Amino acid sequence: MIHNSIITVAAHAAKTAPSDNIWENGAGAVFLIYGSIIIVGYMLPWIIGKMRGLHNSGTLFVLNLVLGWTVLIWFSCLIWGMVGQTKDQRAFYRRMAKEAK
Repeated sequence: MIHNSIITVAAHAAKTAPSDNIWENGAGAVFLIYGSIIIVGYMLPWIIGKMRGLHNSGTLFVLNLVLGWTVLIWFSCLIWGMVGQTKDQRAFYRRMAKEAK
């Protein structure tokens, strides 16, 4: 009789124990959302530069990835991404320079 009640209690405890699986208790979804926000925020200068069609967005990507953790470089990359020369501007200035010759 005692043996059966111990098994029953153990089975009940296994059903009500907190889950170690982070996807079952919702912690995984929270981690995924916050992680995505942090990554997008960290790479925001490059995203802005890429969307604007920045001429040297590859250099901006590498600089932001490697040294973006410093606040000064991150803000410098952000400014570069927002006001840097785009491919269209570069082509326009080259065409104007050829016409001036």
